[in-house]
Amino acid sequence: MENLAVAAAPNKHLTLVEDIETGPSVLPLVFESTRLNVEEFVLRQANRFIGKVLVGHEVVVSSELKDEERNDSLRDAIPRGAEGDPAADALVEANIIADAGERTIKVGDVTEIEEEVSDSNDTHQHGQTGRQRQANSLLSAESLQMLERVEAEARNNFRINAYRRMGLLDNYWAIVTSLTPRDVMTTKELEKNHFFTKTMSISVQGTTVMDGKSRTETALVAG
Repeated sequence: MENLAVAAAPNKHLTLVEDIETGPSVLPLVFESTRLNVEEFVLRQANRFIGKVLVGHEVVVSSELKDEERNDSLRDAIPRGAEGDPAADALVEANIIADAGERTIKVGDVTEIEEEVSDSNDTHQHGQTGRQRQANSLLSAESLQMLERVEAEARNNFRINAYRRMGLLDNYWAIVTSLTPRDVMTTKELEKNHFFTKTMSISVQGTTVMDGKSRTETALVAG
């Protein structure tokens, strides 16, 4: 989960970015994200966020969304959707579609989502921000192994936000590969945590910026 690479988007021009070793330079078509000099700063931010969420000192709300627009969690959105809130209803539908796809189509499935980007550089969709999703995932992890995966996801989310702020994702895709953790969990533990052990599927996720919006594509392939 910590392996994040950055690849140039087709038909886009490369950009000048400060490289931690060589100084300002034209970056190659594909490179590891740790080469960027923002890595240490991003990790400090992410780890501080993770720690505050886990000890209950971080309450994640979006000040840029009105109270009636916010859906801080799926639990909040379900009753609001039943009452006719279109954003809450869309959030519930998006979660159902994503969950059904992951449970039934384990190989050869590609999903796409577009999210708005706020003034604070966080993404939001259907009244829920990226940080809210990360906080909810951290608090709902049911085992140490799953918590480690969610923490890695949170760090990658902070990295991607930083690259978007730098303008890097106007020209590149941030690529995250997520493997089934068969080296740290037994088959029984994997199945309990909803991994599909028949194919040991791998998730390959790419994020870029298109027309001012954050676009993420996720492909599931057999491991």
